[in-house]
Amino acid sequence: SAEADSAQARKGTLGLASVAAADKRPHAEEGSRRPAEGDGAAAAVGSPSLAAMQPRRPSGAAPVGRPVGRPGLSVAAGRRDATNHNHLNCELLPEVRSPQPEQPWMRRPGVDDASLHKAACRIQQAWRAFRNHTFLLQARTQLIGGVAAVGSTSHMNSHPISKPCGHVESIATGISQSQRSSQPASSVEAGARLGPAEAAWAEAVAYRQPSVDQVIRAHGRWLGQCDNEEAEAQLNALSGDDAMQIVQEMTQLERKYQLRMQTREGAPWRPPCAVGDVACSEIEGALRAWQERLRCSGISLETIMRPCMCLFEFIVAASLMHRRQRAAACQRLEVVEAAATGAPLGSYMSAIASQVQARILLQRARMALLGDDPKNARALSQNALALFQNRQGPRDFWPPHCWEFAACHRTEALALARLGHLRKVVPVISEMQPLLSPAPMSATQPQLSASLLEDARAIRLECEVAIHMDPKIDKWNAVVELRNIQRDVEGLLASACQPASQACMLVASAKLSLLQELP
Repeated sequence: SAEADSAQARKGTLGLASVAAADKRPHAEEGSRRPAEGDGAAAAVGSPSLAAMQPRRPSGAAPVGRPVGRPGLSVAAGRRDATNHNHLNCELLPEVRSPQPEQPWMRRPGVDDASLHKAACRIQQAWRAFRNHTFLLQARTQLIGGVAAVGSTSHMNSHPISKPCGHVESIATGISQSQRSSQPASSVEAGARLGPAEAAWAEAVAYRQPSVDQVIRAHGRWLGQCDNEEAEAQLNALSGDDAMQIVQEMTQLERKYQLRMQTREGAPWRPPCAVGDVACSEIEGALRAWQERLRCSGISLETIMRPCMCLFEFIVAASLMHRRQRAAACQRLEVVEAAATGAPLGSYMSAIASQVQARILLQRARMALLGDDPKNARALSQNALALFQNRQGPRDFWPPHCWEFAACHRTEALALARLGHLRKVVPVISEMQPLLSPAPMSATQPQLSASLLEDARAIRLECEVAIHMDPKIDKWNAVVELRNIQRDVEGLLASACQPASQACMLVASAKLSLLQELP
């Protein structure tokens, strides 16, 4: 046993000696490969070191995932250099790159990949909502018989502000200025209809338009209050067989297409934006036939029936405008304006001329806004609002509605936004919002009132975002303003129902998120 123990001890001593020799051999080989001190400058000039090839960074910024020390050393080389102080020129191991960015000092503190991913997801979500809305418009166009090319930009519709400064997108027409200049005029005019926001406002403007029976009764009451022979002759002509037959045909046409509410307030009806090409052509043919018959009957009967014909002229003009046929719509409005301004004195048409002129100006203001003429649109909307507020003529013909006042304010606000006067938009929208959802309209038309209010809130928030992102505008407290706008945008995004409003709020939220993450 003693001999076995001594043999085991000798084996252990030999093993330790071999391990020590193996440990010294790399250092000796490394020392043999070490260049001489005199050749250091020549080696540096002949082949650049890895440290010279490393990207420069600002002073004081330490690389991520790399020990502080000599540049160019890997983690393994750094550890070896820390333990072996006598071998500073050890062989450099291959660089182990970190998955993090090469220049982390370019980001603001607190910004990570998760926040950037969240902003990118918001942008993608907004784009998907916008594309879904575009496909819905294309499907509706094909359903009603129109020709719509898949992917055509003429069907894209967002929210009605157009390029006031570079932050707000084109919405009312759905076609940007570059797209409009590259497309022929015929393709833009014959494109798809306007979007849901403009359809809601077209319905709101025509909501209080009277029916033929209501106009005939109001006309008879007005003639009964006039004590002269001419008024008595017109009243007799109004109650004659020829006039009653035409009135009956007008009423039948209204009921056929449900152009007016016949039974009660809030009953189903078809607004002008829902009148298609076939119905519009039939109405135009009926107008031509009635006009020919009235001319054969005499000048007095044509003047008497002119207010009823103006109702159908307004429906046709609004339908043409919603289908982007602005030239034909302007011709219809010119016919109505000529009838209002050229009506004989003492006639009912002359008495209601100011109210008819107010509706003409409002429609022209909307068409000027669609035609990239914001300056003219603002002037027309202001003139229309002044005529609505004066309320001249018979009160029972076509009383102005709160939504018509709101439409004037909205047109002016959008015109100001396109002109770049973003700070003037918010006061106009604030004046418009109380007119959108009064108690009677919220009870009878809750969905339409909510759509109009949502559109107004979207326009206001979009302008506030554009104002906040404009570096030329001073902010009293940028952080607090950004937080308040972000809260309002998120609130509207959660409750928005219209695809255009949802897309606009998603884009606005993405802009604000990216603005917070910029250094």
